Amino acid sequence: MPGQLSDFLIPIALLSTEDAPSTVIAVVKIIGCVVAVLAAVLAFHRYKNRQRKESHVEVVDILKRQKARAADQGDRPKVERLEKLLDEQDEARLAQIGLPKTIRMEKPTLRGQEAEELRALLESALKRESATAEEFIQRGNAHFDLGEYEPAIEAYDQAIRLSPRHAVAHRSRGASLGRLGHHDQALEAFNRAIKIEPDSAMGHSGRGAALGHLDHLVDHLEDSLVALERAVELDPSHTEAFYNLGTTLAHLGRHKKALVPLVQAIKFKPDHERAHYNMACELSMLNRGEAALVSLSTAIGLDAKYREKSTKDEYFAFLRDHPDFGPRFRELVGEDGEDLNDGE
Repeated sequence: MPGQLSDFLIPIALLSTEDAPSTVIAVVKIIGCVVAVLAAVLAFHRYKNRQRKESHVEVVDILKRQKARAADQGDRPKVERLEKLLDEQDEARLAQIGLPKTIRMEKPTLRGQEAEELRALLESALKRESATAEEFIQRGNAHFDLGEYEPAIEAYDQAIRLSPRHAVAHRSRGASLGRLGHHDQALEAFNRAIKIEPDSAMGHSGRGAALGHLDHLVDHLEDSLVALERAVELDPSHTEAFYNLGTTLAHLGRHKKALVPLVQAIKFKPDHERAHYNMACELSMLNRGEAALVSLSTAIGLDAKYREKSTKDEYFAFLRDHPDFGPRFRELVGEDGEDLNDGE
C-alpha cells in the first residue's frame, strides 16, 4: 500500500508550475518523498523479518538433525544439550507471539480477565501467517487453556502435518482428546509421542491417564499403573502423574497405597482440589473419619462443586452412616436441603 501511494504522489509532485502553485508543488514533493522513504523502510523490515524466520528455521533444522544423530548413537548427554538449545530457539521465536509455551493440564479452564487477555493474544496470532509447527502448537495451547478443545486439536493437527515427529504436538493433541472423553484416541496420540520421545514423563503420564479412563478393566488399570510409575520415575515432581497414580491405585482397590501419591500431588500443588477430594474418598474407605472430613472440607473450600458431588459418592458411605461423623458430614456438605451459608 505505501509503495502504491508513493507511485501516485511522486508524479503529482513533478507537476509543472502551470498545473499548481509552487508551494503546493513543494508540499506534494515532500509528502511523496516521505511516503517513498516509509515504503522503503517497510520493505526492508519485511525482508529482515523473512530473513530472521528463515535463519531460525535453518538453525532449528540443524539442531534437530544433530539431536537425531546423537539419539541414534545413544549419546544421552548430547541429546539433552541439544534439547535445551531447541527450547531456547523456540522461546526466542515464540516470544513474538506471546502465547503459552505449554498447555496447563493441571489448571482449570481460564475465566474472566485472564481468559480475555489470552483470547486477545490468540486473535492477534490468528491474523499472522504461521510457517512453523511451534506457532500452531501455541495456538492450540491457547485454545486448550480456554477450554476450546476441538479448535486446539485442529491446531495440533496442523503442527503435526508440518512436523510429523513433533512429540509435544502429539502429547498436546492427546490431552485435548482426553478432555473431550475420547480416551482411546488420546491413548493413540500419547503412544505416538512416546515412540518419538521414550523418556518423556509427560508422555507416560498422559498414556497412564488415558488407560485409566478407558473402561477401568483390571488389565488397563495395571498398564496405567506401569505408565504412571514410569512417569514419576522420570520426573519425581510431576504433580499430575502422582495424582493419576493415586486414582489408579484407588480404582484397583489399593486404598492405603493410593494415599502416598495423593499426598505427593498435594505437596507439589497444595491447591489441587481433585487430589484433596480423592484423598478424602480414600480416607473414608479406610474408616479414617476425622482425616477424611478435613480433606473433604479442604476440597470444598477450593471448589464448591464437591459439596454436591460428595452427597452422592459411595466412597463416603462410612462417613454418612457413622453415628459421630455422620452429622458432621451432613453439615459439611449441606445434605437435607441445608445451606451452610445461611445466616452469614
